[in-house]
Amino acid sequence: MTPVMRHFRRFARAIAIISLCAPVVTACGFQPLYGEHQNETSVSSELAGVEVMPIKDRLGQVVYNALINEITPTGNPASPVYQLEVTVKSDREGLGFENDETATRFNYTLTGKYQLREVESGKIIFQSSSRSIAAYNVVDNQFATMTARQDAEERAARDLSQSVKLHLILFFKQRG
Repeated sequence: MTPVMRHFRRFARAIAIISLCAPVVTACGFQPLYGEHQNETSVSSELAGVEVMPIKDRLGQVVYNALINEITPTGNPASPVYQLEVTVKSDREGLGFENDETATRFNYTLTGKYQLREVESGKIIFQSSSRSIAAYNVVDNQFATMTARQDAEERAARDLSQSVKLHLILFFKQRG
């Protein structure tokens, strides 16, 4: 058998397997999160109607900016359908210690509690919380340690905002 024929047979076998598996995958209820389905509005258009309310403090601003980038990258909507209110709390815990009990590594934990409110009715339609953890090292150079801590804060804020977005997507999808 020639190499071309072997290649053709492999290709035909792959097509046959894919065509046999396709009905199974669609029968399991798999649907992409984004996109429109019959009698459903798209999740993207629902997210576009969410106004992220300002959050207090510098850390709150970092989370606020990350949420804007995740949920409404073009900015808050002119006429929002929903308002997302978020409160954040941070904590840090020492992990690695020297002989004199000074910490050499920290876990930075950022917890966000949030609620989604319908603008028209003022009713809270969804609430949840998320937590993100980012680690950083403490070194001899204070500036490097401060930079590492700020980087951990920003990573935790991005992770928290992605988690909030995912929860909102699932809420809108289930509500569909």
